[in-house]
Amino acid sequence: MNDLLTHIAACVGGAFEGTDTTVVRVTTDSRRANLPEGTLFVAIRGTNRDGHDYIEPLYRKGVRAFIVDGAVDVRRYPEAGFVRCDDSVAALQRLAACFRDRIRGKVVAITGSNGKTTTTTLAYEMLRQADLSVGLAGNIGQSFALEVATEYFDWYVIELSSFQLDGMYDFRADVGVLMNITPDHLDRYDHKLQNYVDSKFRILQNQRATDKFVYCADDPLTLENLGRHDRNMEVLPFGVKCTEGCAASLDGDTI
Repeated sequence: MNDLLTHIAACVGGAFEGTDTTVVRVTTDSRRANLPEGTLFVAIRGTNRDGHDYIEPLYRKGVRAFIVDGAVDVRRYPEAGFVRCDDSVAALQRLAACFRDRIRGKVVAITGSNGKTTTTTLAYEMLRQADLSVGLAGNIGQSFALEVATEYFDWYVIELSSFQLDGMYDFRADVGVLMNITPDHLDRYDHKLQNYVDSKFRILQNQRATDKFVYCADDPLTLENLGRHDRNMEVLPFGVKCTEGCAASLDGDTI
C-alpha cells in the first residue's frame, strides 16, 4: 500500500482535514503501530475500548494519519491528517473494497452454519503447503480489510459469518463456498429462518460469470433456496449422497 491520505478519504467517502501524508500500512490496534511513519490508524469503538482514546498517544509516537467517526479537535494535531466518516468500520470495509479492485489476488470466501472454520483452515493449509502465496483472514486470522490493505497475496482464504456478510455490499468472491445452513442466530433475524438463509446467500453477491460458487448438494435448506438467487457464475456442487452432476462426491473412501 502506498497512497495519499486524501486519496483514501475519497475512496471511503470521508471528509479530509489537516495535513496530507502518505500511507503505507493500516492498523486498528494501537499496539501494532511500531512503525509510526506511514501508518494509518483506524479508530474503532469497541465494547470495552474506544480507539479515539489512543489518538493523542499515537500522535506523540509519530503517527500522522487517522480515520475517525467521533469528535476530534484536529487543531491539537497540526502535523496529522484526519478522515472523518460516519462509521469507521464501514470506512475500513470500503477501503478494503478499493484495494480489492487493485490487487490481482483471488478470494476464496467460505461461509456456513457449521464447519466453516475447519474448511477455511484446511483450504488455507492446502494452498500454503502447495507453496502458493496465500493469506488467511476473516473470523480467523486478521480482518480481510486489513489483510488486503497491508499485505499482498495471490490468494486470500477468508471465513465469513452471516454478521459479516450483512455488512458487505461491494464485496465479491472469486470462489464463494456455502457449506450448509441450519437455524442459528435467529434472534438477529427477527426469529425468521428465511432472513438468516438470505444472509448466507449473500456469498453470491456481485459474482461474475468467471467466478465460482461451491455448495453442498446434500443440504436441504441450500437446495430449497437455490432458485431464489441468480447463478450466472460457474456452479460446483459437492456432496456425500449425490451421484450425478457433482464436482466432488464420495465413493466409498475415495473423494
